[in-house]
Amino acid sequence: MAALISHFLHIPDPENLSDEVFAAKFQQADWLRRNPQARGVTAALLVSSY
Repeated sequence: MAALISHFLHIPDPENLSDEVFAAKFQQADWLRRNPQARGVTAALLVSSY
């Protein structure tokens, strides 16, 4: 899953995130994976919360 987070959210080392932050980013990346039409704008918003 770290590769999915790295790809969609452009976080270079997601395995170095705290467990809480990793879980949140996991949910965000999974949502983006299931909603490909939202990737452009939504991904930028999610990265800004990192």
